[in-house]
Amino acid sequence: MSLFQHVLDDVSLSQKSNLGDTLKQLFKSKPYSLAVIETVTGGAVSSYLSHLHLPTFIGGTVCHHPRSLALFGASSDMIQSPELHQTDLVKALLKGANSHYAADVSVATVGILSAEVPDQNIVSRITLGFAIKEKVIIKTLELSGTIRLIIENSTLAALTYLKQYLINERSEKTQ
Repeated sequence: MSLFQHVLDDVSLSQKSNLGDTLKQLFKSKPYSLAVIETVTGGAVSSYLSHLHLPTFIGGTVCHHPRSLALFGASSDMIQSPELHQTDLVKALLKGANSHYAADVSVATVGILSAEVPDQNIVSRITLGFAIKEKVIIKTLELSGTIRLIIENSTLAALTYLKQYLINERSEKTQ
């Protein structure tokens, strides 16, 4: 492994550590309840949040099967052609998370990864959704790399956006 890769790994670990500390502080200062619904990240966002031991983290659900997607409000069109309905699917999952978990903050991750090429570089469109109280924010990312790298980057993006939206929410309340 190259020196550059070691430095990159150290920076990444440091960033994740700082991210966790910041999220802990944000949820401590404003104890919003939090729920996560994941497809593309396969539980990685929920796992990260679980390891922070946030008392307001209600939990997360991984939805890979059509029945689990339907349970959280996905229509048959969204389930049959998710690539055409990613934004609507994220909105449905956010609404479903809010309904089932009664959370103040909900996060949803949606994307399509080809299981046929696990070690090859691919490009994937990832849609992240955030519902904070009545406000819904949708972000769409084009990520490339191996499936593992896309999942890691999607997870980091979801957590980083969550942090930023909580900071923005807090600053809006104090103004």
